[in-house]
Amino acid sequence: MKNKLLILLFVMFSSSLFAQMIDSPVASVELVKREVITKKSFNQKVRDFRVLAQQTGQALNSLSDKDILNLMLREMLILQGAEKYNVKVPLSKIDSSIQQILQMNSQQYGRVFTEKDIEQQYGMPIMDVKKALQKQEIIKLFVQKKRPNFQKNVGEPTKKEIASSFRMLVNTGQLNRPAFANIAHIFVNTQDADEATKKIARNTLEKARKDILSSKITFAEAAKMYSEDSRSKYKGGDLGYAPYGDPSLVALYGAEQAEEIFYLPINKVSEVIQSQVGYHLILVKERTEAGIPKLTDEIAPGSGITYKDQIVERLKMQKLEEAFRVALDEIYNDLKEDADIVIYDKDLK
Repeated sequence: MKNKLLILLFVMFSSSLFAQMIDSPVASVELVKREVITKKSFNQKVRDFRVLAQQTGQALNSLSDKDILNLMLREMLILQGAEKYNVKVPLSKIDSSIQQILQMNSQQYGRVFTEKDIEQQYGMPIMDVKKALQKQEIIKLFVQKKRPNFQKNVGEPTKKEIASSFRMLVNTGQLNRPAFANIAHIFVNTQDADEATKKIARNTLEKARKDILSSKITFAEAAKMYSEDSRSKYKGGDLGYAPYGDPSLVALYGAEQAEEIFYLPINKVSEVIQSQVGYHLILVKERTEAGIPKLTDEIAPGSGITYKDQIVERLKMQKLEEAFRVALDEIYNDLKEDADIVIYDKDLK
């Protein structure tokens, strides 16, 4: 009995010691409060970085454990600095932003987007996504408060920078103009309809097609008469230009039919097409082929936005991000003077 008791005490002591080793402090930060990075949380963060590197192909694997710890300490100190200067962002604001994103995606892709889609995109639970976005917003507002003029010296991209960026994108295969189709359609909705109603809808479009082919009416007139797509029926059924592989086309017509659109004869009305939401007649009014664009080409036909415009905006954003990083570095260095940062793990100092 005595031996069993000793064994039990030894197991309990060993388990307790092992737990303490796993969750022992690695480092701490104190500006307005003391926050500790434990061995457990640090190891999890290292794993997260490695997984992110594999998923995104970014060069995060080159970061050492010491680099990752310094990034964690940096974020903690900056957030404490924001707290010290009363910079706050409620989660309700993040909730509102996420709902706007879901609504826009639902409208663009023709299906209902939910928080599950965001979890799949970020690879984490929705609450973790919200907290990460909340931290980003707090840091952004903190920089704006401490360095309100950090954007002042951000200049316009030079001609050389624009040309160099364009050449690099083309040479590395990152810039290719997709094929585009200018599409019009006549749509009859049969969602949740019974078979009899679906038959009537199909017959309606069969008659419309016959009348168009016999020149009794034009496609635009038929769209106005029969289409239930309020966005396009008064514009001749016009949906504008869509690129090859456009997710919104796939969501509307299905993958096979969306592919077929890019092989339909120009200005010839299609057969009646059935999708998950109803029946369609499709007219391809124009099609452009894929290829390497010129700097002055439009990104999408009729958009009025050129590849040059896109590159200029990208370069501006890069310059702005660099100015933001410099401002954040300055703030971090200022905060370090008043903070108590301790690294307990000698291998990470």
